[in-house]
Amino acid sequence: YKLPFSDYATYQIVVFSGITISSITMQFIVGNFRISKQIKYANLIAFLGILFSTIFSFNSKILFVLGLFIYTLGSGLYIGIVNRILMANLKQFKSAVAALNSVLNALLIALGLEIGNYIC
Repeated sequence: YKLPFSDYATYQIVVFSGITISSITMQFIVGNFRISKQIKYANLIAFLGILFSTIFSFNSKILFVLGLFIYTLGSGLYIGIVNRILMANLKQFKSAVAALNSVLNALLIALGLEIGNYIC
């Protein structure tokens, strides 16, 4: 089943807005919680998003996309935490590590989208 381009683009905007919202959220939670709790909650949110998408992937496209939004929200929080840890602890090569981390994260998101396209 192929989606029309406009539906596909709309779903992508919803999914990737999770990353944007997580970046904004990071500005408010930094310093308010221990890093270990932040990582635990970010991973829990991402896991629940994947679980939600998996459960509802065959019933509703909207619920599937909502689950992916929740996943990218949790994933974005985790990525933000890891980037802060890396940038705070590295003395050299900060830009190279940040670039590599961004490439790896983009690769994981692209791989997840392709798997989702194959399943749906």
